[in-house]
Amino acid sequence: MVGPTQARKYHALGSRPGRLELVCGGHEGDTAQVRFYPAEFPPFPNEPTRDRFEILPQGSAVGEGVVALVPFRTGEEVFAFTGHVVDERTLYSLQLPGGRHLHDPYFMGKVLHHCDPNCSVDMKRRVFTARRDIAAGERITMDYHETEDVLFRSFTCRCGAPSCRGRIRGRRCA
Repeated sequence: MVGPTQARKYHALGSRPGRLELVCGGHEGDTAQVRFYPAEFPPFPNEPTRDRFEILPQGSAVGEGVVALVPFRTGEEVFAFTGHVVDERTLYSLQLPGGRHLHDPYFMGKVLHHCDPNCSVDMKRRVFTARRDIAAGERITMDYHETEDVLFRSFTCRCGAPSCRGRIRGRRCA
């Protein structure tokens, strides 16, 4: 039986609930690794997959967020990411060394901010690493000040961390 969450995922990929007809990396029926990234991006090591993560609405003020479906241990590489290198900031981009930006509206761009995040980001290697143990069902978070000089859109943080900075604008504006 397909539950509501699974039905939503299958429907989003064009299949009917109850039938698993997904295409992954060009192979029909490969359910072990269903991709978030479109076919224009070749599969890559430790890419996020639908058996390890889910993208869920987090409220109208926040948008969508990435939720872990499996646990991760401190120091573990949580996922690698990719995207389009662009010159301008976007809602779904992170700043690369040298001032350009990596635009990824498929996965990485949906990771939400927290002032005491559970992941750190290595923009040179393009990977997220667990800063602490992450439980299945927990949101994957990062600190936008870790990568962004100036945000595409500043916002008031309500993460609840004792170290919450309140207004999040980027590290140059802090």
